[in-house]
This record gives sequence, structure tokens and C-alpha cells, in this order.
Amino acid sequence: MGDNSTFFSLFLGLLPLLAFVIVDAFLSMKSALITTVVMAVIEAIWTYVTFKELDSVTMFTLVSVIVMTLISYKKQTPIFLKLQPAILSFVFATGLIISFAIDRPFILLMMQKYNTFAPEQMEEQIKALLREDWFRQILITNTWTMGVGLYLHAALTTVAAFKLGNWWWLALRGIGFYVLIFLSTIIARVLVV
Repeated sequence: MGDNSTFFSLFLGLLPLLAFVIVDAFLSMKSALITTVVMAVIEAIWTYVTFKELDSVTMFTLVSVIVMTLISYKKQTPIFLKLQPAILSFVFATGLIISFAIDRPFILLMMQKYNTFAPEQMEEQIKALLREDWFRQILITNTWTMGVGLYLHAALTTVAAFKLGNWWWLALRGIGFYVLIFLSTIIARVLVV
């Protein structure tokens, strides 16, 4: 997958929530909630068409968006939809920390399993890196640091959902997520080297 499609995938993941914020600002909460579900379904369809499967992350995200949107609609408050990213981050953080604790570090296992999806010219480089103990140690440590980063993201997103406006919530959910993932990776590198 090239750089443009990777960027597009990352943007596509934010699209349902961006649509919610925009539609909620100009129309009604009901319209915003419906738009959010439609955009989440479009994201899942795009993922299926692009990768010929729906991975567990996409399925969990789609189901949680639909469930939280339905609860928000039923209760007539967007707070439940706004908590969806925090719940998702909390669940993933817990999974990462548990995988680290039981000596089955998720990030290392995923790199070993999916390195063949890298561009052809990078596949051999990745395989060579995976043979290096220092690189495997970074991936193992990153499983823990990313878990901590996702717990922090869950906390920040929860605070934003209750205390801040839609745009701040979206910024912390979107940009904050990628910043915390980046920082957790840098911290893992610093801790290992």
C-alpha cells in the first residue's frame, strides 16, 4: 500500500466523527448521528473492497459506532457516541498491556505476521530487522508504551467528551490519537536503546 492510500486510510477512519461534528454544527443531532453511521458503513465497505476482508478492528469500530449512535439517539444526547473512541482506546490499551504481560507482545506478533504486506522493496528490510534482537525489543516495549498511550488517549477523550466542545473533542480524538501513538513509539525506542 502506497503513502497516499495509507494517508487516505487514516483520514477515512476519522471521517465518520468529522461528519458528526460538521453535521451537528449545521443541522440537528439526529442528522449528525445518521450521517455518522452512514460514513462508518462506507468506511467498512472501502476497507472490504481494498483489502478483501473486514479485520476485527474495523468490525469492532463499526459495531461500536452503530451501538453508541443508537444509544445516543435513544437518550437524545451525543455523549455516548463521543465516548466511543475512548472505549475503543481503553479496550485496545487493555489488550496491548495483557499481551505484554503474558509475553505475547501484540505489536511484535503483528509485525511478524503481516510483514509481507509491506511494499516489495521493504519486505526484505523488515524481515532483516525482525531478525535483530534490538528491533524485536523495541516492538515488545512499544506494546507496553502504546498501551499506556492509549489509556491516556481514552482519559483525554473522555474529558473532552464531557467538558469540551465538539471540535476540541475531535482534535483530541483524531490528532491526539496519532500524537500519542507516535510518542509511545519514540519512548519505546528511547527505553530500549
